[in-house]
Amino acid sequence: MDGEVRTLSPGESMFLKRGIPHQLMNPGNQPVRYILIDTPSVFEQFLAEGGHERSKGEVVGPPTPADIERLKVAAPKFGITLLQDWPARE
Repeated sequence: MDGEVRTLSPGESMFLKRGIPHQLMNPGNQPVRYILIDTPSVFEQFLAEGGHERSKGEVVGPPTPADIERLKVAAPKFGITLLQDWPARE
């Protein structure tokens, strides 16, 4: 977040003001879930256009080239700037 790595443990939360560069990552090998609350509501519109709904049995993994392209096309429509080094390389 804004050049600083932060690690959250189960039950922890964080607040980001608008315009703070950030990237969420799961560096582990176990699936994680998180709740994202955004206001004003724009981000879910970006996800609806740029993302895709996971199908039953679909394994979540790193974004595919098609995922990345959809998100890059959708981002400017919603005032979202993707970080230049997104997605992060391991």
